[in-house]
Amino acid sequence: MARSGHRADGTVLEPFVENRYRTLPLVVGPGAERQARDFLLSSIVTPTSFLLRASILVAQRRWNLRLANGIDVRLPETDVRGAR
Repeated sequence: MARSGHRADGTVLEPFVENRYRTLPLVVGPGAERQARDFLLSSIVTPTSFLLRASILVAQRRWNLRLANGIDVRLPETDVRGAR
């Protein structure tokens, strides 16, 4: 998985990111740069919750959350807030 950051407008940053950008949420997957802002703004999980390492867009339909301890939280395609 390539690691790169992005800005709120979806601009993909270079793989080696300056320290001032390291606090931005990491998003991964085809199309993630276009969908990340809406997902992160509407999500029940904030970028600092649970030591979130990355949000991964799967098949351009749903998201997995990769936590710092290596656990993946697989969110449903719809009704993320209602997921248990």
